[in-house]
Formats: sequence, C-alpha cells, structure tokens
Amino acid sequence: RGGGGGYGATPPAQPSRPTPPRAAQQPSGGSQLKSDAELARELAAQWDAEDEAAAEAPAARSRGGGAAEAAGGGGGKKGAAGKQTEGWAKDDEVTQCFLTGVKFTLVQRKHHCRYCGQIVCADVSKKTAKVPGRGVSEAVRVCDVCYEQLERGDPVCIAKQVAKLRSESETARQQAAKELANWASMDPQFADKGIVHAFEALRAPELLTELLQTATPDTQAGVAKLLSAMLGYDEYRELLHEERELLDAILALVRSGGTESKVSAMSALASLTASKSGRSEVRRAKGLVIVLDVLLNTSHEPLQEATCLVLANLCEDPTGDWKQLQQNGAVFSVAHMLGSASASLQEAALTLLAMLCSHKECREQAADSGVATSLTPLLGSTKPDVQRAALALAQQLCAFGRAADALLEAGAASPLAAMLLSPGTGSSEVVAAVLECLSRLADSGLTQAQRAVRNVGAVPHLIQLMSHQDGRISRFATSLVSSLCPGDVQNAEQLFESGGLVLLSEQLDSGDERAQLQALSALSQLSAEPVQAHAIVENGCLTSTLQLLEHPNQELRAYAAITFGNLCSAGALTPAQLQHPSVLPHLVAMLSSSNALAKGPAAAAIASMANQPSLRQSLHELGGLPGLAALLEQLNHQPHVSECLPAGLAALLE
Repeated sequence: RGGGGGYGATPPAQPSRPTPPRAAQQPSGGSQLKSDAELARELAAQWDAEDEAAAEAPAARSRGGGAAEAAGGGGGKKGAAGKQTEGWAKDDEVTQCFLTGVKFTLVQRKHHCRYCGQIVCADVSKKTAKVPGRGVSEAVRVCDVCYEQLERGDPVCIAKQVAKLRSESETARQQAAKELANWASMDPQFADKGIVHAFEALRAPELLTELLQTATPDTQAGVAKLLSAMLGYDEYRELLHEERELLDAILALVRSGGTESKVSAMSALASLTASKSGRSEVRRAKGLVIVLDVLLNTSHEPLQEATCLVLANLCEDPTGDWKQLQQNGAVFSVAHMLGSASASLQEAALTLLAMLCSHKECREQAADSGVATSLTPLLGSTKPDVQRAALALAQQLCAFGRAADALLEAGAASPLAAMLLSPGTGSSEVVAAVLECLSRLADSGLTQAQRAVRNVGAVPHLIQLMSHQDGRISRFATSLVSSLCPGDVQNAEQLFESGGLVLLSEQLDSGDERAQLQALSALSQLSAEPVQAHAIVENGCLTSTLQLLEHPNQELRAYAAITFGNLCSAGALTPAQLQHPSVLPHLVAMLSSSNALAKGPAAAAIASMANQPSLRQSLHELGGLPGLAALLEQLNHQPHVSECLPAGLAALLE
C-alpha cells in the first residue's frame, strides 16, 4: 500500500500498522500466491481488530479502564466494550455492504456502524456521531443512514430493523415489522424525506414484497400491517408504486391468506386506494373482483370493516364500480353489518352505503333490505363519527319516497330532531343535512314529524336557524317552521313564545327578496289557522304584507296575497283595519287577480263589510262589483268561494 506497492505502508486515515515478519526467502509460483493470500487475511484481521480497539477505547476510558483496556482492544466484541458491540453483525458471515451491496475485498474493507451494528463499506461510513445508550461519550463511526437518524433524533433505528427483516428468524422479522408499523402509525415524522430515502436505500420495497410472497402467515400479517401504515403517506405511496410486484403480492394475500393476513392486506389496500392513482392500479390489477368476493363471503368483522373502506374508496371515482357492487347484491351484505356492535364497522358500512345510495338502484335495494330499522338507532349514536355517517345515509334515503316512508315509520324523525339540539351538531353541513332530512320526512308524514319536533322542543332552535347566514339552513328552517307549526298547538305556542313571528316580521322588512319570500311562505301557511292569523296581525306583519302586495316580484306578490286573504278570512283584521284606505284597494284588486287562492278570502272580507253603507259605496267606487260579478260566473270552477260570495254580492247589489 506504500509508495513502493508493498503492504508495509498504511493509508493516512488509519493508525500505524506494523508489517508482519516475512520468511527470509520468498516462495515462488503457487506457493507465493498462497503466501500472499494468507498474509492478506492476517492483515485484514489485524486491521479490523485495531479498528474495533480504536472505537472501544473511548468507552473503556469513560468506564475508568484507561490505557490498559485500550491496549487490550484486540479482544473485539467480547472485550470490555461488550455493551457497545452487542448485536453487531458477524464478520465471517458478511460478504457485501449492508447499504450498497458492494462485495468486500482486500481493498474494499469492512466497517461496523456503531449504531445499527451492520457491516458497511468505507464509502457510506465516513461520518461520526455520538450514539446514546451505547456506553460511548465521543463521536464514533456510523453509516450514512444512521448518521441522518441520529441527527434527527428518530426513535427507531431503521437499518437495524431492516436487518431483522432480512434475517432468517421469523420472530425477528415479526418484531421488526411491528416496531416499524407502530412508528409509522403514530409519528408523522415517519414521512420525513430522509427516512423515505433510507427505506429506498435499504431496498425495503423489494424486501417487503418478497416477505409477502414467501414468509410465514404471521410474518406476512405483520408486513402487511407495516405496508398499511406506510401507504397512509403520499411519500411512501410514490416509493412503493415503483415496486410492480407489490400490489400483486397484496392481492394474493387478500385472496388466499390466513384471516389475520387478509385483514392486514385489506388494510394495506385501503391505504393504497386512498389516492386516485392507487385506485387506478387496483382496477388495472382486477382487484375489485377479489375485494367484492371477500365482502360477500366473510363474517369476520375486522375484515368486513377493512373491505368496506376499500370499496368506499373505489366508489369515489365516477366509474362503474358501484354498478358491479349493486348487481352482486353488496347492498344487502353491507346493510346487514349495521347490526354489529363494533362502532368502527358501523361507520365503515354506513359510509359505503351512503356512497352506493347516491344511485337510485342502490336506494331501492336498501329500502328492500329493511335498512331503516337498523339505521334509526344509529342516528342517535353517542359516537359522533357513527352519527354523522348515519346522517349521510339518511340524507340519501330521504330522497327516495319508499325509503323515506320506511324511515318515518321506524321513528327516524325523533333522533334527527334531537340532533338539532346536540352540541356536536355545529357544522353547517351537518345542520343543513339534518334540516333537509326533516323536511323530506315532513313531506312523507306531517303528523309524525310534528310529534318528533314537539317532543324534543326543537321549534325555538328552528326559529334561531331561520336567520342563519347559510342560505340553505335558513330556507330549510323557515320551511319547517311553516309546515310543522300550523295545526299543532304546542309547536305553535313554542313559535309564539320564542318570538318566531317577530323574526318573520323582521324578514318581511329586510329588503332581501329571498328572506321576504321565506317569511311569506311561512306566513301563508300559518295564517290559515285563525288563532295564528290573529297572532300574525298582533306581531306587526300586516303592514309589511300589504306593501309586498305591490312588489314587482310576482312570486312575492302571490304569497303576500294568500297571506292577506287568509288574515281577512280568519277575521283577524278589525273593522278599522279593513276600512283603512290602504286595505280596500288591495281587496278589490285581489278579486280580479290571477291568484285563485286569494280570491275567496278577499270575497269573504268584502262580504263582512257589506252591511256598512259607506263601505259599500267605497267598494262600488273602487270597482268591487264587476269583480264579484265575474266570480259568480266561476263558481263551478272555484267552489271554495261559494259560501261567502253570494252574501257579499247580494249586499252590494242591494
């Protein structure tokens, strides 16, 4: 190695190495080669011993061994530094670098990393670092992978665990897979680019694929669980995507592995299909057929849960996957899972069903499966995630008449109404979904919906939601107030006591056409009840209603006319109010309007004033007689005015 090419000189980075004594006469030919080889082995052994001694000396000094132990460092792994060298790879069993795979030769020497204990070449072990818990206070030689980990303070030595995965011990493999899986599932730092690069440098994707194909079932399950945790990060999905055989190995395990192996492999698929590219890969590998077969044939709840997660991910894309599930009766199988006591399985099954039931064909199957009976108690679940998933499914089913009827019959309105009062129902999306479901259930059965809202005392909360800044929420709330309060004494009382009519009056005066339309829609229905009609007038809604009778928006005018007509018909207006100059012209105009619903109440109001000569004169001057005469000709088509019209007309004619 020196300038003359002999073995006596040493590299500058190494301590001085004495040249072993040679025989006085050098053998020649084959004997010479044999002698050189033996000499090389002796030198290599001596240099390794010196390397170990140099590394162990600081530890020996820190323990008080002083120069004596440093001088005796040739004891290697069984010397005073036994704690430091415990678990190191054995020299005589290693022929290539743990990191690079390069073969060791006389020139390419072996070096132990003082952290992971693996044997590496000089190119990847030039750095030094302090290794905690190894009895060494000074910086020592470590491999590049371990150096980066020590700098970051990672809790797990990757190289050491990968070495276990490469070993022949199934127990060691399982321990390593568990250690890495726990780290990946609990620490987001696992996705650090340096750690991802370390796994790539250690050729982990190829190793994990091989273990899935050849290891024992317990090891396969552990490796699949590790893959599931790794695939939860985009960085590892990109890395593992390059290993073409990995997906085939996972699907093979799903198809024919043991139960625990199937659960872990299916969980890995769930992580993989969380990305669009992963879903595309699974489809190309015909994975949907394999997963669907598992769904239809397993009763193992953890496997059912993982399978539902995979299928829900696949159904996110606008493909025909949902159709294949529907045609194979998957809706019935998943609906049956709602009866499980496992909250996580309930959530997974509800999520999948909600996605499937966005299609009419699946809603029909869900209705046939009797899902409403299982769904209703889940709407009142104490588990927020289960409750939200149940709400998502109910929202889909309420859009289908037969399913909505089944939900109403099963009592779903009660837990839905109770959700409005729940502190956990804070999201606008959740509130809007609850209100939408209640509105659709009220359309299917008003009495049951009224009872449900009444029992939980939800009317005051609905009144508050009428002024919500989210337009969907305010519209649904106003619609529910207008439909649930008329005809229900207790709900109407809650409406009055909670200031609901005052809020409606404020909406009429807001100038916001959408808010005005919502308020008039509610008032037009509430005013049909005499008691509520009087309350509407008492709460100051009359003046605003009269003003809206002249609004340029035709829909607003129509609702205002219906409301005003109902107020007149119910006798809610006093004679003074009826005789007011701002009221009479509207009554006369309503007789000739195209709004058929308003004509009858207007005629009734006119009839009530016919016994007053002054009002008869005013009505005649305003053109009330022609309007009444025209209505006489339409009695056969509009019987709802027949009872009040003749009296009013006769009085005016008299």
